[in-house]
Amino acid sequence: MLTAVAQTLAAELAATGFMPDPLGVKLVGARIADRGEYEFARLSQAIVPPQCLRAVCAHHLGIGASFTEFLAGGLPLDREFGSEVASLGGIAHTIFALFDALLDVSECAPELFGGDTRFAADPTIRSEQELVVRLVELYFHKLGMLCSGASRVRALLERTIHKLYAAEIQSALRGEIGWKTWWRKNALPIVVMGLPAWFFIPRNSKIEFVEHMLWLGRVGEFLGWLDDFSDYERDCASGHANRLRLQDEVSIKPCARRVAARGQRVLRYWDLHNEVSPARDTFTVVAWKWLAIPEFNLPPSPSAPDASGSAR
Repeated sequence: MLTAVAQTLAAELAATGFMPDPLGVKLVGARIADRGEYEFARLSQAIVPPQCLRAVCAHHLGIGASFTEFLAGGLPLDREFGSEVASLGGIAHTIFALFDALLDVSECAPELFGGDTRFAADPTIRSEQELVVRLVELYFHKLGMLCSGASRVRALLERTIHKLYAAEIQSALRGEIGWKTWWRKNALPIVVMGLPAWFFIPRNSKIEFVEHMLWLGRVGEFLGWLDDFSDYERDCASGHANRLRLQDEVSIKPCARRVAARGQRVLRYWDLHNEVSPARDTFTVVAWKWLAIPEFNLPPSPSAPDASGSAR
């Protein structure tokens, strides 16, 4: 059920024309499911997840690979290379999702860098921990195949991964979280998914590297705010960190309006460099679903304004 806080943001997103139409939701859902099955078949050639986690893996692999195609939109990628970048993004997204679940539910996330992992006695938690460790090993193996030599982009990616890992661990601790940790926790997963696209970008790319990195950060910040709105009541009940706790009831609506504006800016940049495509629909549907908005709550969209403010 959609909470009152999430409904506030949903209304602001709908007012800006961000929401997808019901048919679009179904089409994107079908594409993500198909992509998930394809990516899971590739994954299972190297890793066979426990039976209880196979559907979860396929779901997140499909979302991550499809979403990475949106993040790489506008870059002059060779088709085969672009597919491998998206596949790598799918694995990264699956790691993020499983790792976050271990932090949020059991606080038993495995040690990934610089120490020995002590696996839980509980067989369910242990299977998730072991799967995360294997996925991280597979990620770096595939990363090496994608970019075998030393490069500044790969070095930046590896530093970003370590900063993200530290931010995730820090965010799980009790107490207030600093702005830098919040930013890294929200923005860096998206940077990690989009950055490998730059391993082999021709010099004639119309999009500058720094420009694209800043945009990836804005995408991550937007999704981070969606997460705060979606999980507000649950985070308050569990004691987990949530930036909306700093907002009073009166300021929630203006905050939602600012977040919706962030979403508009993300799409405006993407539209400058791309034609309308399924990748764009993937972003809007994933964002809409992030708020756990049921499909049947989608109002009709033909009269809704688009991101530029004009009617479609």
